[in-house]
Amino acid sequence: MLQVKDIMQTEIVVVNAHMTLRELSNIFANYHLTGLIVVDANERLAGVVSLRDLIEYSQKCVDIYCEEANIDKNFFYHDLSQKEIFNLDIEFKENTTVGQIMTPMMVCVDEEESVTKAAKIMLDAAVHRLLVTKNDNVVGIVSAMDMVGIVAREEVS
Repeated sequence: MLQVKDIMQTEIVVVNAHMTLRELSNIFANYHLTGLIVVDANERLAGVVSLRDLIEYSQKCVDIYCEEANIDKNFFYHDLSQKEIFNLDIEFKENTTVGQIMTPMMVCVDEEESVTKAAKIMLDAAVHRLLVTKNDNVVGIVSAMDMVGIVAREEVS
């Protein structure tokens, strides 16, 4: 039986809740990740943040900007100059922290648990990643893509 510890990613990138979204964007770009663990100022687990959280927040900022500027959001990129779009992007990334967009609820699974059970936990909780624990300490992370990888490898074998 395949266990979570057999498929988890052990190289974990952790970000601080007070980090700006600009810094977060750079980490997502540099590490090619889609989800990160968030810690508070005391290095305690605070939540998780995903690339999707960042994109959704960015879209919300565009919606607010368009409403305030009386711009049809369907023509947002058409009506604004590249410089205006760039400046808006900088503004939202500099003035917002990871803690403001992260998901505080974390779903965990023990490293000894079966991959099948982990997949069921993901489905039931409607999450794309699980924190993997050993004796209540985070030792890894397993994502929906890790699960897809297992299925794909089994199909090829």
